[in-house]
Amino acid sequence: MSILRCKMCGGNLEVTEDMTVTECEYCGTKQTIPNVDDEKKIKLFERANKLRLNCEFDKAAGVYENIVAEYTEEAEGYWGLILCRYGIEYVDDPMTGKKIPTCHRSSFDSVMDDEDFELVMENSDSVSRAVYREEAKYIEELRKGIIEVSGKEEPYDIFICYKETDENGERTLDSVLAQDVYNELTQKGYRVFFSRISLEDKLGVEYEPYIFAALNSAKIMLAFGTSYDYYNAVWVKNEWSRFLKLMAKDKNKFLIPCFKNVDAYDIPKEFAKLQSQDMGKIGAVQDLLRGIDKLISSDVKADKEQSQENIVIQSSGINGNACLKRGFMAIEDKEWYKATDFFEQVLNMNAEEGRAYWGEFLAEQQCSTEAELCDKVCKNLFAECETESCVAELEDYFAILSQKYICLKVFEQSMLDELFYREISYESKENALQEKIAQNREKFVFADNKLYQRALRYGDAELRMHIDKVVQGIDNGLNDLLVKIETEEDEKIKEIIETGARYFDRLENVLQIVNETAALNAEKNEAAYQADLKEWQLERENFECRKREWQQQMDKYQKDIVVWEEMCKKHFAVWEEQKREYAEEKKILENEIAKLEEEKDDSYGYFSNIKIEIKNKKIIDLKRQLSRLIIPTAPEKLPKPEWPVEPKLREKPTLSLEEKVGKEEVLKLFAEKWNENGV
Repeated sequence: MSILRCKMCGGNLEVTEDMTVTECEYCGTKQTIPNVDDEKKIKLFERANKLRLNCEFDKAAGVYENIVAEYTEEAEGYWGLILCRYGIEYVDDPMTGKKIPTCHRSSFDSVMDDEDFELVMENSDSVSRAVYREEAKYIEELRKGIIEVSGKEEPYDIFICYKETDENGERTLDSVLAQDVYNELTQKGYRVFFSRISLEDKLGVEYEPYIFAALNSAKIMLAFGTSYDYYNAVWVKNEWSRFLKLMAKDKNKFLIPCFKNVDAYDIPKEFAKLQSQDMGKIGAVQDLLRGIDKLISSDVKADKEQSQENIVIQSSGINGNACLKRGFMAIEDKEWYKATDFFEQVLNMNAEEGRAYWGEFLAEQQCSTEAELCDKVCKNLFAECETESCVAELEDYFAILSQKYICLKVFEQSMLDELFYREISYESKENALQEKIAQNREKFVFADNKLYQRALRYGDAELRMHIDKVVQGIDNGLNDLLVKIETEEDEKIKEIIETGARYFDRLENVLQIVNETAALNAEKNEAAYQADLKEWQLERENFECRKREWQQQMDKYQKDIVVWEEMCKKHFAVWEEQKREYAEEKKILENEIAKLEEEKDDSYGYFSNIKIEIKNKKIIDLKRQLSRLIIPTAPEKLPKPEWPVEPKLREKPTLSLEEKVGKEEVLKLFAEKWNENGV
């Protein structure tokens, strides 16, 4: 069983070799599928469908061309070309929810008359043929509707191509520059298609009819761009690439690239030969307007007439034919300079001998055969491809394992990044080679080679067939290289994924051991936490009661403290009175003693000694009384009432995940086991 992508929604389709029609389980659309008998073909279809789903129709068409060139009986390849030619994108039908086609590249040509549709019918079986025809009828009705609407539109003089919004939905500088030019052109009387204004009254309807009408009627397209990405945005490129194809049929149409802040390498290669306008220069708008006036007002003639030279009879005589043969023989012998001399002799006789130019071209490339040339060019182009570093996408093992192992929840983010999100890279040239293939299709590698161009110009039908074979051979060779690279890279990615799977198997073995410890810790710590929580809940229930008791104690304390303060005041008042009485009595005694001492000093005359003795006795008695005075001692401090201790409710116990599983123990055990595994 093979896997293909749904061409409507991009979902996976499981198909077998004998199937030509299937139904997508994602969008429910019945659709045709290619024969899945070849791995290379499946790869090519996968790449083509991916490009088409992204609306890169030109690139997708190139891959489909390669498919039908190699698998000429593959109807789905021709159908892919039709889808690209009409720019078919499948969108959701709001009524049914199923996928229906919408057209981004209408045409005056009927789908039913398309040569590729005839090949679809010719190479499909009866079952798929019915599906193809129904789908073609639907697309044809779309095309007719677009032609009908577009036919009612007035013709335009100028079509302005630009990118309206950037990746953030903001208006681009391209849009502002384009509108400035639009305003100038409309003031001069030109009818200009500028989607920002021309489609502002078309909200809710398909824009393709109006874009189709404008592209086909406009004589000039102005392609504005300020970056490589804007010029190559899908819908911008869709407009200018369609206009270039119209230019190829109508020589009176002109495309003018209008760029700003862009170097030559960022302008599409398709514009290389077009006269462009740098909008960053002073007076750029005036120069642009003057150029437009000249183009529209003048009667533009078709390109120069085709070459009128009559091809001279190719057999330039016996000597000419001999020199041609000698030249190609020298090429077979890889004698490049000798071969060039022979071919130059032929050209001296007949300057329009295409085979001589072709032989000289092969000598210049130092290739003996067309096959050798194709192989050499493919190798050289591949060698020019730059490698880029790509990252293989592994399954999101973190999402899987984090659901199974609780221990991972305590790992630091940096540790998780190291364990689960290590980049696994490989070198790839796939994108660069795809770009080379696209570039070669847009402009053949030898398109600027004068010898190649002259061989193509003067060559007969047989020579041109050889040249076409080389062009196709180089394209096929590059695609073969691309398929080979994709296959090799698929193997690399497969190996990386297998290595990653083994790595995560070892990681899971370690996590199983560590998680057992984490689970035991969690069980033990959860039990302790629940017991503590239950105790806290009991404390919380008794808390209000203890709070009320404390309030009562506080009320009593307030009263007791008042009584205590009054008692303290009384005790200290008595003590102060005692100290005052003591001081007064002491002072009286000391005054009397002092008085007696003075009287002693004043005693004289008869009986003075007796008087002094009497006074001494009184003094001694007074001093005895003084010594007997007792100093009042401070009263003892009354015991102060005790402050009631306010009850407190402790914080509600918590248990974090780190505490629950024992983070430190878990990390330590993981480090030990991880090192033991040698990872």
